[in-house]
Amino acid sequence: MKKLTYYRPDIDGLRAFAVIPVILFHLDIPGFSGGFVGVDIFFVISGYLITSIILREVKEERFSLTRFWERRVRRIIPTLTVVISTTIVASYYITLYPVDFKAFGLTVVAQSIFLINILFMRQTAYFAAPVDTIPLLHTWSLAVEEQFYIFFPLFLFVVYRYTKKYLFSTLALCAIVSMGLSIYFVNINPSASFNFPLLPPIWGGATNLSAGFYFFPARAWELLAGALLAVGSLHIISTKYAEIISFLGFVGLLYSFFMISEKSFPGLIALIPVLSTTLIIWANTRQSTFVKNFLSFPIFIWVGLISYSLYLWHWPIIVLAKQYWMSEQPPYFKHFVLLLTLALSLATYRFVETPFRNKNFIPRKLHVFGFATTVTLILLISGLYIFKHDGLPHRAPESAQIIGVAATDFNPRRDECFKNNFSKVLSGGKPCILGTESETNKIDFVLWGDSHANALMPAFDEVAKEQEAQGAFFGIGGCAPLVTSVTITKDDGCAYMKQNVIQYINEHQVKKVFLVSNWKEVYQVLSSDSKISLEDALNQTLQLFPEKQKVVLFKKVPRQENFDTRNVFYAASKEDFDINTLNISYAEHITATENISRTIDRISTQEHITSKDPTSLLCNNIECVLTQDGYILYRDKSHMNTTGSKLLKDIISL
Repeated sequence: MKKLTYYRPDIDGLRAFAVIPVILFHLDIPGFSGGFVGVDIFFVISGYLITSIILREVKEERFSLTRFWERRVRRIIPTLTVVISTTIVASYYITLYPVDFKAFGLTVVAQSIFLINILFMRQTAYFAAPVDTIPLLHTWSLAVEEQFYIFFPLFLFVVYRYTKKYLFSTLALCAIVSMGLSIYFVNINPSASFNFPLLPPIWGGATNLSAGFYFFPARAWELLAGALLAVGSLHIISTKYAEIISFLGFVGLLYSFFMISEKSFPGLIALIPVLSTTLIIWANTRQSTFVKNFLSFPIFIWVGLISYSLYLWHWPIIVLAKQYWMSEQPPYFKHFVLLLTLALSLATYRFVETPFRNKNFIPRKLHVFGFATTVTLILLISGLYIFKHDGLPHRAPESAQIIGVAATDFNPRRDECFKNNFSKVLSGGKPCILGTESETNKIDFVLWGDSHANALMPAFDEVAKEQEAQGAFFGIGGCAPLVTSVTITKDDGCAYMKQNVIQYINEHQVKKVFLVSNWKEVYQVLSSDSKISLEDALNQTLQLFPEKQKVVLFKKVPRQENFDTRNVFYAASKEDFDINTLNISYAEHITATENISRTIDRISTQEHITSKDPTSLLCNNIECVLTQDGYILYRDKSHMNTTGSKLLKDIISL
């Protein structure tokens, strides 16, 4: 048996087996469907090493929180600062699309205060930008570790000092609770809106599924798995058993890399990479197995040593390279990304990581914390500046700026009335009021629908103010205004809204109700997943309204299939072109909406039911227009922007 040493070369090798699959997964290399589990390997390693260091120093009565945090600052902040600073500069010149650059500024702010995981958790898939436009997306895992480093040392110190004999059981209990949370969020009730006891309601559009992925308490068990390994005193004496356990752990990792998919992760399936990593570390604590010798190959140790830099650099390079080349990626794209990632990682490790970890470089603790505070504030202010200035749209050529303006021309009351408002209604508050808000409870109309209702809200709001009327808005993205089960969203607030909107209409004796939705998508969902037709679903809903209730069915605005704002923006950045060449033909629109239009027309023959068709204002006999008087009317293919929505005022009668 070899003498136990503090340095474990196989753990550096294990780091290599964590970072390489992550990079290959992000590069879409075939076969690495589960490469993302490299993050889980990092979590276990961090929990093991950090706990081992703290316990050793506590036992030797030389543990210091400030010294611990100083080491973490030296390890994390310098390289992170270089990567983020470089990404800011590169994004300034490459990420010209204001929406993306503004979102990037917000991620810089969130990472600066170690809360970027919460930011991504709040942004459900419905609202989130495409993954390939977020250069700092991968730093969510770093935020989870940072939160662990802030709270865990103090917790461990207190538990060890006052209840030493219960240390293992306390950590085990915490790990079980955390894993239970993860399984509940991901496997049992993933679609529910996220809430957490004793914490303020700051979760935005977070669902349990997003919380299971990003929320520290739901990920803590992976770090605690490593911590339990460091605390436990059970060691494998038999070389034979060590070989078997180590081999099983290695096979488990290979299975994770090649067989696990992103669906329902982390949750229960995350046990495979976490336990596999734990088994490898455990089996090789006192033994030297084949797996340990394999992981200790110099090439793996070398990759492991620069794994932090590799992890930080690879994703911004992938994102920015994709944005630079757009759809015209050269055949050497992946080779370019790998070589640039390697080159920058080596340079960062040599000239940033290594010097800063040497205490002779910045010997005084005060200077280390001063450095960290200064660079963090600089990054924070930079991110705020980018965000507050709407992504600095002036960076783009004038030919593209008009598209950027259109894409950011959101309903100004979107956050107030659409994204965040319904949580107030769920807790007994009143819905968002449109028009002239008065102290009376009189509601003249209700606007009920999905994101398309939200897009048209400015027109209804303005008409209501002109007519001194008061209306209420009910809307959740992907939640059709139908009492049937059909839905495009997983937000459980949708079901609540369907149960309560008609009750609200009855109680307030509302004169008119407007139903606005992406009827084509609803029609497709019903056709594929339901035995009920759109016509039957609408009739079932209308039957629940008060007798002689006036209802207006708003047909969908024409879908501008060619108007991919991000691609059009970058195309306009390279050369001038007439945006009106992207208009869809009138015949194309009629063909695409024929079945839905006929259904709504049939229903509208009923007494008190009418319909309104935006086509009358947006199309002629030849085409359906994207622009009017030099202004773009859409913010994406399907949704009108504020400017466009106000064109529809002429067909809104309250």
